[in-house]
Amino acid sequence: MTFPDPASFFKAMGVDMFIILIIGGIIYWVTVMVKKINPNFKFWLKYKVLKRKHNESEVSLLLENLDNGVSNDELVQNLILGNKTSPIKAKELLFIYKELKKMKGGMKNE
Repeated sequence: MTFPDPASFFKAMGVDMFIILIIGGIIYWVTVMVKKINPNFKFWLKYKVLKRKHNESEVSLLLENLDNGVSNDELVQNLILGNKTSPIKAKELLFIYKELKKMKGGMKNE
């Protein structure tokens, strides 16, 4: 068995690495642009496209806050400070809260 010369091996490896870096860069910038255009894309995909079920206790808490007229900022403060919810979960609950507001007709330029 003969081995290829090192120059052609490193040249081929360099071309492959370059192609992988270009493809990785394109994927990175596409995800950055999607997050910039629609920051709630992950939750939209989860609840609108994949049709995941909402947690009943969380929805009842959000409906209670909606009936009390709690603003978005107050809701996030209550979730993070009061219920010790993680910021990621608070962002998801805020998305659900905004969707509930749209369903009830209470969304005005938010």
